[in-house]
Amino acid sequence: MKGSNKECLNMLQKAFNNIKSVDGRVLPRWTKYRIYLRMNFVYNLIEEVGCSEESLKSIEKILNICRTKYIKERGRRAFFKELNGLLDDILKERMPFSRTWRQIRLSALFFLATYLLAGAGNSLLFLEISYVRAVFAFITLALIGTVLFLTLRWTYSRDFIALSIILSILIFYSFGLAYISRNLVVIGLLFAALVLDVIAIALLMKNRAAFK
Repeated sequence: MKGSNKECLNMLQKAFNNIKSVDGRVLPRWTKYRIYLRMNFVYNLIEEVGCSEESLKSIEKILNICRTKYIKERGRRAFFKELNGLLDDILKERMPFSRTWRQIRLSALFFLATYLLAGAGNSLLFLEISYVRAVFAFITLALIGTVLFLTLRWTYSRDFIALSIILSILIFYSFGLAYISRNLVVIGLLFAALVLDVIAIALLMKNRAAFK
């Protein structure tokens, strides 16, 4: 038995409207933004693949808990944990039917590989200058890749396209330095990173129409 797509979407919209109206002392603006990203993720997923009876039940619960009085009684952390659990239930149940989300999660893997390769390339590049800089370069780029990977596994915003393009400048700049140094290993690593980065961004841009 399927839930009504329109009903599911309307309830999600009402739930977020309730969140927006919650006092900033109860839910900070940053927390509201994080909730918006996750709800928007679920909203667009349901628009693509439709709603189910199980998802409808989860959305009904979401609407019930997205109220100022409930948040005050439960506490911010307990509310956020409960909300994320309900959203995760919908994602796990609906995502296997979505081609769009499969491609976005694939882009997450490409981003992880991109920044691990870029980290390795930069660490070799800076190794001639300073061991500390080499380690710092690898850790920084590896962390960027890990954050992008984990974020794109469970949420998405068009802002990620702009962010990923800006971060690409770092890799391109490093590639330029590697080219000047004539270090073929570093050039190879950073070139591979750039190729994977382009593929990852292309996958995001291909599916950008799915996100409001």
